[in-house]
Order: sequence, then C-alpha cells, then structure tokens
Amino acid sequence: MGLFRWLLSRFDKQSKILFKNSSWILGSTAFRSLMSFFRSIIVARGLGVEFYGIYVLISNFVLTIQDFFDMNIDAGIIRFGAIYRSSNRMDKLISLIKLSVLTILISSVVSILLIVILVSFFYEKYVTEPGLELFIILFAIADLSSFFDPLGKSLLRLYYKFKVNSIIQSLSSLLELLVVSITIFIFKADLKAFFICLIIARILSATAYLGGMWWELKDELKPHLRSKINLIKDQYREIFSFMTGNAMTRTLVTLINRGDTLLLGTLAGPSSLAFYNLSKRLANMFMVIADPFAQGIYPQISYLIAEKKFPELKLMLIKLTRSIALPLALSVPLIIFFNEWFITLVYGSEYSDASKPFTLLYV
Repeated sequence: MGLFRWLLSRFDKQSKILFKNSSWILGSTAFRSLMSFFRSIIVARGLGVEFYGIYVLISNFVLTIQDFFDMNIDAGIIRFGAIYRSSNRMDKLISLIKLSVLTILISSVVSILLIVILVSFFYEKYVTEPGLELFIILFAIADLSSFFDPLGKSLLRLYYKFKVNSIIQSLSSLLELLVVSITIFIFKADLKAFFICLIIARILSATAYLGGMWWELKDELKPHLRSKINLIKDQYREIFSFMTGNAMTRTLVTLINRGDTLLLGTLAGPSSLAFYNLSKRLANMFMVIADPFAQGIYPQISYLIAEKKFPELKLMLIKLTRSIALPLALSVPLIIFFNEWFITLVYGSEYSDASKPFTLLYV
C-alpha cells in the first residue's frame, strides 16, 4: 500500500487523471483482446485455413469500404464537445450530435451502395467460394452500426465515463464470443451460417452499446434534445474541415492496415491470407499496453487545450512516454523465441507458417 502511494506521488495531477481513466481502458482492452484471442482460436480451428482466409478477405473488404466513408465523428465530438462543455453550452453539443448522426446516415448509405456494386461485378473474380454475395451485403448492412459506435464511445469519453464505456465494450465482446462459439460448435465449417451469426452478433452488440450509452448520459442529454441542428451553423465549415482532415488521415491508416490484407488475399489466395492475418491479429493483441493511454489521453488533451493549460499538458506527455516504453521493450525477446511453439500449441500445426510473419509484424 505504501508503494502504491509512493508511485502515485510521482505523478502530477493530470497524469493521475490519465492513469485512472486509462486503467479502466487497459482492463477493458485486455479483456476484449482476450475475448478476441479466444474467438480467433475458435474461428480459425472451426473454419480451417481455407475458409478462414475467405472470411478474412470478405470482412476486410467490407470494413475497408466502410472505413473509407467514416467521417471520424468521434474526434470531432470530443474536440468541439470539450469546448461546448467548458462553456456550458449543452444545446450546442446536442446540435453537434445531430449533425454527426446526419453525416453518419449519408455516409453509411453511400458505402452500402458501393459495396453492392462491387460485389455484383467482382465477386466471382476474387472470392473462390460461391453463393456468398447476399451474405456479404447483409453483413455490410448489419455492420453499419459500427458507424454509430464511435458516437457513443466519444460521448462517454467526453464525460469521462471510462468505467461505463469499458464495461459496455467488455460485455459486447463477451456476447460476440458466445454467439460465434455456439455457431461454430453447431455448424462447424459453414461460411453461410457463420456470416448469419456475425450479423446477429453485430446487431446485438451495437444495440447493447448504444442503449448503455443512452442510459448513462440521458440525464445530461435529454433536457436539450430539442436543440436545432443549425445552432452551430456558423461552425459547419470548421467542424467539417476538422472531421475531413482526420477522416483522410484515418483513410490512409486503413489502407495501410487493411490494404496489405486485401492485396495478399487477391494475389496469393485464402491460405496465405489466413497465415498472415492470424500473425497480424496476434501482433496487434500484444500491443494492448499503449492503446488505452492513446484512448484515455485524447479527451484530456482536448480539455487542457481548451483551458490553455499547456505546462500541465507537456508534463503529462513526458511521463506517459516514459511509462509505456519499458514494458514494450521487454516483450520483444519473448515473442522472438517462443512464437512458433505458441502458435502451434494454440491454433494447431496447420497454422505454424504464421510464426515468421508474426515476429516481423510485432518487432
């Protein structure tokens, strides 16, 4: 207990807030990474290398198109919402939310139309398993809820509801794991049944997440629901300029993160894609140390900038960098020496070829 108090005394006020918020995100991220890890084992073993590669190709195709039309409204809500909260203009925050919802609806419809067109013309050329066209479109429609998830997450983060946000995300991950596990257990390597399962899981997860967000924030938001969307009309250009700039950055990140997967899937086939994707998922899973701080720090940065507390911001960033560097450095030797044994033990010998790309991607 004395050691814990000593550690806390080493941090400034803003760093303490950050670590408190990040501790919930770290716990949630670790839990969701664990659920994702179990899910990847069940799906990879249940579908087999070939079908797993096809699933990866289809899901990355849909998610890439949708990410391309994602306007990054979460960053906009936190950026401008922090200003509205600090000036006690809740009516403007509601106007910002309404503007974000309208933007989401337009971009989601356009993304679905593009997916339908691409599937109609190019499915047989790039997907080896016949008869999945309708399931791809239905999966894309169900995944439109991912456009609204950032809205709920950003509002919870804006109000520093990191605990609630983390609990809801963890429960959603557990729900998806249960649905996927039951489907694989009953239907085995059946891609059509598996995509139906993904559609159901996505709808249930999104409903639970947005419902939980509304329940937590309804007292703050409900009194101002009648606020007009044009209340912030004079800031439309500034808001969309900020969102568009961030959206372009996210699009480039998406092309980097998923472009290689799509290219490998179309050129090398489902099996090679399965090995690469599995190694990439594992590498990302082991990076859970840094991600919570990135999520926890953004609303705090927005608040400090709005309040012009620049010395506190600088001190917090310096101490954050020192805190995450050492654990990440220590994990590298473990990955290098034990990756092949680990992958073979967990996923089976048929996935042993994923060990080499796993090492390269992690390091």
